Amino acid sequence: MGGMGKTTLARVLHQRIHYHFDASTFIGNVREESCKNGLISFQKLLLDDILIESDIRIQDIRWGMNMIKDRLHKKKVLIILDDVDQPEQLEALAGKRDWFGLGSRIIITTRDQRLLVTHDMTEAEIYEVNKLDNVEALKLFSREVFKKDYPPEDFKELSTNAIHYAGGLPLALKVLGASLMKRELVVWKHILAKLKEYPPKKLMNAFAITYNGLDSKEKNLFLDIACFFKGENKGWVASILQISIEIDSLKEKSLINISRFRTLWMHDTLQDFGREIVRRESLYELDQQSRLWLSNDIFHVLKHNIGAQKVKGIFLSSSFLGEKEQLKAEVFSKMINLTLLQINHVHLPQGLDYLSNELCFMNWEKYPLESLPESFHPNKLIELIMRASSLKQLWNGIKSSKMLKHIDLSYSKDLIMIPDVTEAPNLQKLILKSCTSLSKIHTSLGYLRKLISLNLNGCVCLESLPCKISSKSLVINLYGCLKLKNFPEIVGNMSHLPRLVLAGTIEGLPISIKLLTDLTLLNLKDCKSLLSLPDTICCLTSLKTLTLSGCYRLNKLPTNLGNLKCLKKLGVIGIAIRELPSSVEHLTGLTSLNLSNCKDLLSLPDTICSMTNLKALSLSGCSILDRLPKNLGNLTGLKELDVNKTAIRELPSSLRHLSNLTSLNLIDCKELLSIPNAICIMKNIKTLTLSGCPKLEDLPENIGNLIDLKKLEIIGTAVRKPPSSIFLIKNLVLCSHGCEGTLSMQIRNPVRLELPSLSCLRSLVELELRDCNLRAIPNDIDSFHLLKKLNLSENNFVCLPESIVRLSKLKDIYIENCTSLRCLPQFPLSTLSIWANGCASLETLPNQLKQESIFEPNVYLLNCFKLADNQGFSDKFLTLLSCYFQELCYNDFSGSNSYDLVVPGRKLPKWFSHQSAGASVTLQAPPNFDEKCLAIGMCAAFEHLPSGLGGLFDSGSHDRTRHMLFCSIALHPKSGSDRFMVCTDSDCISFPFPENFGPVESRHLWLIYVRREFFHKIEYSANSNGLHEIEENKYDLQIKFHTEGTGLTVTNCGAHFVFKQDIEDLIQTNEMDFVSNDYHLNSVVPADGTSRVEPSHDGNYDGAGPSGEGSSSDDGAGWGCGNYDGTSRVEPSHDGNYDGAGLSGEGSPSDDEAGPSEEGSFNEGS
Repeated sequence: MGGMGKTTLARVLHQRIHYHFDASTFIGNVREESCKNGLISFQKLLLDDILIESDIRIQDIRWGMNMIKDRLHKKKVLIILDDVDQPEQLEALAGKRDWFGLGSRIIITTRDQRLLVTHDMTEAEIYEVNKLDNVEALKLFSREVFKKDYPPEDFKELSTNAIHYAGGLPLALKVLGASLMKRELVVWKHILAKLKEYPPKKLMNAFAITYNGLDSKEKNLFLDIACFFKGENKGWVASILQISIEIDSLKEKSLINISRFRTLWMHDTLQDFGREIVRRESLYELDQQSRLWLSNDIFHVLKHNIGAQKVKGIFLSSSFLGEKEQLKAEVFSKMINLTLLQINHVHLPQGLDYLSNELCFMNWEKYPLESLPESFHPNKLIELIMRASSLKQLWNGIKSSKMLKHIDLSYSKDLIMIPDVTEAPNLQKLILKSCTSLSKIHTSLGYLRKLISLNLNGCVCLESLPCKISSKSLVINLYGCLKLKNFPEIVGNMSHLPRLVLAGTIEGLPISIKLLTDLTLLNLKDCKSLLSLPDTICCLTSLKTLTLSGCYRLNKLPTNLGNLKCLKKLGVIGIAIRELPSSVEHLTGLTSLNLSNCKDLLSLPDTICSMTNLKALSLSGCSILDRLPKNLGNLTGLKELDVNKTAIRELPSSLRHLSNLTSLNLIDCKELLSIPNAICIMKNIKTLTLSGCPKLEDLPENIGNLIDLKKLEIIGTAVRKPPSSIFLIKNLVLCSHGCEGTLSMQIRNPVRLELPSLSCLRSLVELELRDCNLRAIPNDIDSFHLLKKLNLSENNFVCLPESIVRLSKLKDIYIENCTSLRCLPQFPLSTLSIWANGCASLETLPNQLKQESIFEPNVYLLNCFKLADNQGFSDKFLTLLSCYFQELCYNDFSGSNSYDLVVPGRKLPKWFSHQSAGASVTLQAPPNFDEKCLAIGMCAAFEHLPSGLGGLFDSGSHDRTRHMLFCSIALHPKSGSDRFMVCTDSDCISFPFPENFGPVESRHLWLIYVRREFFHKIEYSANSNGLHEIEENKYDLQIKFHTEGTGLTVTNCGAHFVFKQDIEDLIQTNEMDFVSNDYHLNSVVPADGTSRVEPSHDGNYDGAGPSGEGSSSDDGAGWGCGNYDGTSRVEPSHDGNYDGAGLSGEGSPSDDEAGPSEEGSFNEGS
């Protein structure tokens, strides 16, 4: 419950104990701020606070997780995560206990106890905050009102009455106390008497006391925040509403808070209270309501044109999905006091007659008309956002818009001009990103002195800019303005321009560029026609970032480049230079130099080693660079050195002086012969990548001295046996061998990699030994007690050691294309997925796949046909499926909402009661979907198309996950509603087919099971009731399978709602055979290790049509728990008929009735 004081307790605890730790942080309001700013911002905030660093860069959430673990695993820290509501938040910020050093404490506040349980917290570690008892409540109330522990004698009785009304809820005590503070006794009696009149609504009336004490501006602001602006930036709200001190006043009265991100935060209970006031004021009549925020309410008002002059604000959630609403031209004609409008997804076939001249904020995405109404006057308009509109122009002529500060017309592809903005002197931001028809900018723009941001990114038809720009501190983005050839001459007023982005545009810079004396960033990336830079560019003494990457015709840098004394980042990726000017030695402030893919670069000047502040140097892809400067060791600040794909043969001995180096990348250095032993004194190195160096035969003997090394890659080298000192590296978390001896050169039979005892490498978390010609795995593999990911694919062992079951942390195991592997051992119960695709000799599965087991991994067995030949194969998966169901349906704390299997087979089990030819099946939500449906099972039969194999599985391709199957779920209302819900791309279930599997032989089945919780991820309108709404509105669920890439096809599919009874039925049934009795798979394993499968004697596929799987279950029941009066929609079969209609057997042929035969519908020639 909210308002219990969880956050307050956590803050106090942080204040009292933080000094016992090396570092600490309090991250508040995770629930709302993560939606607004994303989890990466929280990861950066956590690291900023703990490490006291402000320049931390995080590429994605996974990167951030690894960085938190890498940087904090030795620190004793105190981290408090306040108001967490999603497991993803915990995974991103505090995924595991071993992320943090010994003695660390992670404190989490949440309203959902289940989150803590699923995050491996014990009952003893969970503290539930209770309401305050009378003594505690009186003390808190007294401190709030009287600044001491007990009330004065005259107020004692009244204080007791007050805490009675607050019901022990700290939030209510605080709000009520704020309204009574410094009031006379008679006022107390009057206020408490009001509370006494409404005893059932104690909490709301406690809030009402404070609300009634606000002035009219404060009341309006409170209601605006409750209805529209919760979670928005304080400065932005103040600008739009033209207020300032009122925000602070609400904060002082404990009605709102301001987060560290400067966003407005209001407790959910107070938000509900504010919205209830709006409803009460209108006597619950929509046409009289001052603020509208629910999509159904909004469209009811607009569709029936009942909006009255009392309407002040309309905010339609941008996440609303549905058919476009058709509105009349006079839709807003009565709303003369409308000041705030946010709307989208509407159609105005008759045009638009009127918009309120009181509007100060309008956000109308996909505005459907060519201009705003002629009668509209933007006198009070402050911000105008009309992204992806059909506008050709905003309005005709000049209109007074003196308050207008922000215009955003991005992605309005029909926009051909912007109006004369002479009467908009306060305009600060003009965003016209990807307005692809815009060819010129009105000259009046050049006279806007307050303009600070002009974004023309992607305006591909833009040919010119105003010849004069008067703004003194303008940031211009012209990236992708392909027709813009010249930048205007610089005039004196532009001298304060801080940033200039001309990426992908101009042919040359004007000499007057030197006048931009305050310029800090110049981006000329991908200016493909740029031949040279004027020497005057070196007069930009404030420049910190210069980007020239992709200017591939630029073959020379200015000789006096060293004059850019403030330059910190220089990016010249892929340009045609042969050398750097010697003056670079004066760039002593440079921290990053990126020369990647400068394929003509012959050498580096020795003077480069004078840049002692350089932290990152990338020479990757400088393919003819064959040596590094001898005095490279002078770059004592260097942390990252990347010389991938160069022609170097050796590293300079001075490298040992790079004591701060943490990352050394030498991938694909084909001429590299050795690594000097001197490297082993560089004890800060964490990453060493040597993959693709075929002439490298040995690692340094003392490599074990690299005590902080965490990532070592030697894939594709000639290293046969790592030195014994490697066992001393206790922090190694990824050791990617992948070595084939001299196989990568010319020897036909690979030299077998020799694995020493593994017992010393106890810290490994990931181990990759793919394609190493291993014939056996050491028994002491269980020494890796922290191992989570193990990749042994493409090796030649026959079995795995039994000791693998003792890898208690193992999550994922990859044994793909191990063509000699015959059996699988017991795996640890922690295993989440087993990838055994292409194991052509595999005959048996682990014995632990049994009814009473709690072992439920995802299993992938593509092209494992010997396994399918074995008797008991179907029974094994029958028991596995029942285990899945028990986990999915009875374990509320399951770590996953879905499981899936891929197995050889051609027959959809009868258990899937709704089946269809083709790649989609539609079924209606049952009447008891909300309460009793536990999960949904889905199944698809897929195979390869012989005609589509050309190049599909080309072994030379490096894209290992291009060919995939996807499963998506869409929900369509059966009638009476035009809203629909869809699974988002990130929630779609997918299965990748790495190309090295070879072609998909014959037909396989993909079986998927998702819990009801999966539907909480589906996007729906703001006023949806989730699962209940699916049932109430009789939604149809369309399950669709689709492929990415060519060569794969889904032949038929099925689905089934899972109720409790289904689990028992599944356990008892014997109808789970995937391979029909008249079809036998004759697996042949040729000498090349690939698998071939011969078709059955009749050449037909089984499992299609109504003779078995296409119809309802044999007893006519449509649901595991009984019948209902709905129908099932099924896609037509190949002969044009619909099979399987009617869940209770009506209208569908039984097993004995006529229908399209298996041979006619699904034979190989169809």
